[in-house]
Amino acid sequence: MAIVATIDLGIVIFDYTYISTRDIYLSRLPWIAQQYDPIKGIEPYRDTDQYLDLVESLKEAGPQPTAQRAQILANLRDRSLEMIVENPFEGANKTGTLEKIKNRMRKHLPNEEDSAKQSFQEFWASERLTPQNWQEELTFFEQDIAPLIASNYFRPIAENNLPIDYFWPRIDILFTIIFGIDLLFRTLSLSRRPDMTWRDAVLWRWYDILLLLPFWRLLRVIPVALRLHQARLIDLSRAQVLMNRFLAENIASEVTELAIIQAFTVAQTSIKQGALREWLSASAQPTVQINDVNEIDELIHQVLTLTVRRVLPTIQPDLEALLRHTITEALAGIPIYREMQRLPGVGQLPHDIAREIVHQVTQAAYGGLSQAIEDQKGRALTSHLTEQFTTSLREELQDRKTLMNVQSLLSDLLEETKLTIVQRLESEDIDQTITQVQQLRQDSSARNKQPTVEIIPPSK
Repeated sequence: MAIVATIDLGIVIFDYTYISTRDIYLSRLPWIAQQYDPIKGIEPYRDTDQYLDLVESLKEAGPQPTAQRAQILANLRDRSLEMIVENPFEGANKTGTLEKIKNRMRKHLPNEEDSAKQSFQEFWASERLTPQNWQEELTFFEQDIAPLIASNYFRPIAENNLPIDYFWPRIDILFTIIFGIDLLFRTLSLSRRPDMTWRDAVLWRWYDILLLLPFWRLLRVIPVALRLHQARLIDLSRAQVLMNRFLAENIASEVTELAIIQAFTVAQTSIKQGALREWLSASAQPTVQINDVNEIDELIHQVLTLTVRRVLPTIQPDLEALLRHTITEALAGIPIYREMQRLPGVGQLPHDIAREIVHQVTQAAYGGLSQAIEDQKGRALTSHLTEQFTTSLREELQDRKTLMNVQSLLSDLLEETKLTIVQRLESEDIDQTITQVQQLRQDSSARNKQPTVEIIPPSK
């Protein structure tokens, strides 16, 4: 079927180019023009056809001066003037052909006025066409002028205001029937799958629909190329890579920027329209729940767990040093502490006591927090603390001045983030990204193609 589709595409291209290349077929392959002119509704143009018939009559009359010959030459002079003035080539969009005829005749018989009319009048003059130059002049006309006149044609206009064309009912309909039957059977085969409906099957072979359209026939190059690729007669892998690169270079960055800008703009608009105020309001509408978990409580619990188990052990030495310095400075203001430092053998005792106290306090606090986040009662207290914190925060943020300040800061933060992301996207080298993706695919393909090594145990 791929070969049939290719043949059909070749015929379609031939049909589209036939009118513009018809002169070539007339001069080199006249039998093609004779067979295909009726398909395009092309008929001989009456005036130019009669002009060439007069020339044939002149040949039959012979080179000797006779009354019949003189009459034919007079008719040729009159029809030459009519051809130049009325331009019968205009209907076939071949005015350039008439200009070529005029130029060749002027070149053959130049005159002071550089007039094609005068050249034709002189060419068909009885006193000029003598038996001596008869054959030479008619040979010039047959080789240089007659083929151009013969290329003119008449093409009737149909009721749809377009030139008559029988390509569809005489040729293309046969291929359309073949492709329609093929699409029907392919659709029936695909629709038998349990996960495939009739509509899905048609959409799966959407490109085959282009083979059925009686218009835009050049789009058939798409299904033909895909069919040839599927039949492994051609390889479109490189074209696919180039198409992906084109889409990535011209669409991906714009779509990404548009999505990011739209998302941040929606967030900014929601904040400006009072979304934060509604969330803080005690009478706010409940949000849609997708599970039985209070996400805010769970997030706070996760943060506390991470802080106690990971962060506090790391900063414990620094925290003890800070607390020891604070206690030491506070004790330094007490008179009895200063007096104790002066006693021999007791000067460092206050420092040791402060260090021990700080160590015991931090250890007790860390142990208490660790136990609090693990047992049931500690979890309940943490949840209660979270609720109280959220309620207090909402109440404090109800102040109009504070709320407006927070909204302004959030909106500015979103704007800065949006501009930063867009700037980074614009500076990103899309070619480098595509190259990295292709390299990753090649590495993955190479790993998948590596042969597995079978370890054979040694024979006993």
